[in-house]
Amino acid sequence: MKIQIILMRHGKPNMPRQLIRSVQFGEWIENYNIAHLCETSSPSDEVFAISAGANAVICSSLQRSTDSALRLGLQPTITDSIFREMEMPHWSFVSPPLPAKVWSFLFRLCWFAGLTSHAESFKDAKVRASNATKQLIKHAQDHQKIIFVGHGMLNRFIAKALLQDGWVGPKHPGGKYWEFGIYNYETN
Repeated sequence: MKIQIILMRHGKPNMPRQLIRSVQFGEWIENYNIAHLCETSSPSDEVFAISAGANAVICSSLQRSTDSALRLGLQPTITDSIFREMEMPHWSFVSPPLPAKVWSFLFRLCWFAGLTSHAESFKDAKVRASNATKQLIKHAQDHQKIIFVGHGMLNRFIAKALLQDGWVGPKHPGGKYWEFGIYNYETN
């Protein structure tokens, strides 16, 4: 029997593009984590078609995940904080205003290097991603075809774990809004 996990990134959150200082980045993250989707963030017909056949819909506890499932016309079966995005560290220091994307990139590099502040460590995040993967596999075994409306970084780590466990699918599930990867596993 074939079981399937669809890893999908959420739609675009309703966040203004603005320049911020490092001291403001923590507040920006908090706002990003509670933001609803942009009214104009619409999934493609392909995304609607792929998600329509799912027997279970798994979401994180973050608003953009559950909003995305609802935008697809799907009711989340399970919502759990274990599936939230890998936390973003941040530091406060005197800085010029930069786009939030630049701060995200810089602080994420620090995080990968083992530095953390106001966030889970990279090591802890990888353990959580491993546990989240195990839960998704269990749900796939129970429901045959599931969709996880998740987050860019977490989806990458889940995809890596699935591939290492013998699942077949793309190396990267897609990092843009509404992008997805389909992972299949043949059971005995």
